[in-house]
Amino acid sequence: EIKITPAVVSTRQNGEEVEFLVWPSDREEKVERALIRLASKGKIVKINFKSGIQYAVVFSMNELAQELKSVGQSMPFPQIKEALEALQGSKLSFKYSANDTRNTDVDDSFYESNMNFLSSLHFSGKKGQGGNIKCVACLNAFVHNMIDNLEYKGYYFNRAQEQKRGLSRWMMLRLYHLWRYAAPGKTHHFRLLSIMEKYGSIYSTDDLSENKLKALRRDMTTTMKDLITNGAISDYSISNVKDDKTGKIIDYTYELHPTNEFCEEILTL
Repeated sequence: EIKITPAVVSTRQNGEEVEFLVWPSDREEKVERALIRLASKGKIVKINFKSGIQYAVVFSMNELAQELKSVGQSMPFPQIKEALEALQGSKLSFKYSANDTRNTDVDDSFYESNMNFLSSLHFSGKKGQGGNIKCVACLNAFVHNMIDNLEYKGYYFNRAQEQKRGLSRWMMLRLYHLWRYAAPGKTHHFRLLSIMEKYGSIYSTDDLSENKLKALRRDMTTTMKDLITNGAISDYSISNVKDDKTGKIIDYTYELHPTNEFCEEILTL
């Protein structure tokens, strides 16, 4: 179970301070990816706090804006700052259970974690500096552990973030992270409903109509075309998944064929 709590962000309107709720969305995802890009360029530091060591990205607003601009995602400085504040103020909570299949007498255990997308955020500068304002964005404990354990998986920032559609960007990142065995002649499979649930378009409890299933397939078809244009896959095929009793189509299985270029990129990561 995953839950996202919105951030409370304030701004000045008509000379007054106004607070409003902001949920992390496409804008925040773009800014977060640009932050990681800056970190990969050497803008990451270790800071010793009394509570322990934290990794942080140190940058100027202009540097972050340039990273966004490089992949056609330009934003004005106030929008970037608001997105950063939303990442720091919003909270991600996830809860899952663990079952002992070998011993039914043992009570089920559950695990719950709560964290902000950014653990803390700091700005310094003078009014009117705009892009010259300095920023320190401390990464959360989850990312910290991935860095320490060398588990943070790399990808090609420009190739992924230049995708205009959110689903296409997400799929490109997923292929970089999961298709580690990509090689000429080998294919990658997934079910449409499973992947769209992971993306967040549907819930496992949704009762999908025929029209909704067709709409999801159209969205995935557009994404497949984007991945072909981007050079990640050379081709793909779709097969129907039918209900055994009614013969009605209830899902689709996709098979992706990687390009030689994508296979070479995976080897270098």
